[in-house]
Amino acid sequence: MDDWRERIKECGDDGLSEALIGAIEELFARDRHLLEINVHENTIAAMLRSYLQPRVGYAPEDGVPWDVDFDYNRRQAMVKTINGVQNVRPDLIVHRRNTDINHLAVELKKGSSGSPDEGDLKNLAAYLLPLEDFGLGYRYALFLRFGVGDDAGKVACVRWL
Repeated sequence: MDDWRERIKECGDDGLSEALIGAIEELFARDRHLLEINVHENTIAAMLRSYLQPRVGYAPEDGVPWDVDFDYNRRQAMVKTINGVQNVRPDLIVHRRNTDINHLAVELKKGSSGSPDEGDLKNLAAYLLPLEDFGLGYRYALFLRFGVGDDAGKVACVRWL
């Protein structure tokens, strides 16, 4: 088994890790060519979202299916912020729309990205903060870096915060 799969499992939530592994494997099987030609990060996130949605299951709070959204910038009717000021929109989220029930926030990067990871990692850490501490109250936050070009089909980085 590839090392990235083991790192995904480190979150401790078997259902979530299985959903993520399955979605990433499907992305590589069906859309590897998109990574080979180095399409925009948003395209990759949108495709991963489509493979993750049917796998994530139900919120334990109320038994309602999770919503999986791409570039979603709302906290109910308000613009999503961290630290009370910074507008944010995680690349991918698993949550319940129109509630404060937030499960997973994901920031994605491509191996070819020249931008530093620090901004994404800082945001992910803030997403985990409770709402009363000006965070977003996510249970899990994940940073993923996918290989592109000759490295398409590889996960270069998996980091849980």
